Amino acid sequence: MAENLLHAVTATTFAHGVAVPRNSAEEFSPPAAESGTAYTMVKRGNLFKDVGEFGKAEYWYRRAADTGDANAMRHLGDVPERRGDIGEAESWYRRAAALEDIGAMTSLGVVLELLGEWDEAETWYRSAADVGNAKAMHSLGNLLKRRGELSQGETWSRRAIAAEHKA
Repeated sequence: MAENLLHAVTATTFAHGVAVPRNSAEEFSPPAAESGTAYTMVKRGNLFKDVGEFGKAEYWYRRAADTGDANAMRHLGDVPERRGDIGEAESWYRRAAALEDIGAMTSLGVVLELLGEWDEAETWYRSAADVGNAKAMHSLGNLLKRRGELSQGETWSRRAIAAEHKA
C-alpha cells in the first residue's frame, strides 16, 4: 500500500494548486483554450510547463501572444531563457515590457544584466521597482551595489524587503 501511495505522489505534480497526474496536462487543460481566449491559452501553457512539457507550453504561449497578450509574451521569454537562448528571451521580454508587463520589465533587466548592458538593465529594473515590484527592487539594489553605489543599493534592498512584507 505504501508503495502505491508513493507511486501516486511521484506520478503527480501540482499545477496551480491542483494535483495533476504527470503526462495528463492535455486532459486537465481548460477546454476553453480551444476557443481562442488568450487567458485560457496562457493557462493551458502553464499546465504544460508545470509538467515539464515545454514545447507544448510554448505552442500555447505563442497562440496567446499572437493575440497581443503581454503575459503570454513574458512566458514566451521564459521558455527560451530556460534553454539558454538569451537573444530570443530578450526579444519576447522587450515586446511584453513595451506593453507595460511589470514581470517582463524585471526579466528583461535580468537578461540585459547577463549581457553586460547594466545601464539599460537599471532602467528596466527602475520602471518595475517604481510600481512596487519587489523582485525588481532586489535586482536593482544588487546591481547598484555591484557598481559601487552602496547607499542607493541598500536603500532599494530595504524597499524590496518592505514590499515583500506588505504582500
